[in-house]
Amino acid sequence: MQCKRGIGVFQWNTGGWFGTQVGSTCWLFFAAIAFLRQSPPLAALLFGCFGLANLVGTLIWTGRGKLDPYRAIQVLLLIILVFTTIAMVSADWLGFMKELDQRVKNPRLLYLVLLIFPALMTMFHFQNKVKSRETETNS
Repeated sequence: MQCKRGIGVFQWNTGGWFGTQVGSTCWLFFAAIAFLRQSPPLAALLFGCFGLANLVGTLIWTGRGKLDPYRAIQVLLLIILVFTTIAMVSADWLGFMKELDQRVKNPRLLYLVLLIFPALMTMFHFQNKVKSRETETNS
C-alpha cells in the first residue's frame, strides 16, 4: 500500500505508529487482568477500552494511503486520551483508583497523567509547524 506522504516532520512509520498505540494502551490490558477477580465489570470496561482504542488505531493505520500522518497521530492521541480518561474515571467511580498505582498517596493525582496527551499533541503541533515552514522556504 502506498502511504500518503506528510508535509511536515511526521511520516508513516510502522514502529512509531504501533509503538505509540500499543505502548499507550497496554496498561489497560494489564490492569484489566489485575481486576478480573476484584471487579469483573471494571475489568470488562478496561478490556473494552484497550480493544476499542487499538481497533480505532488499526483502522486509521489501514487508511494511511488517504490520511495525512500528522493529523492521524493527533487523532490517535486523542482517541487514547478518551479511552484512558474513561478507564480512570470508571476506576475512580468504582472505588479502585488507589489500586491503579499503590505508590501514590492521593490516587486522584493519577489524573495528572492525562496531561501527557495534550502536551504531546501540542509539542507535535509545533514540531510539524516548524518543519512545514522549513520545507516551504526551501522549495
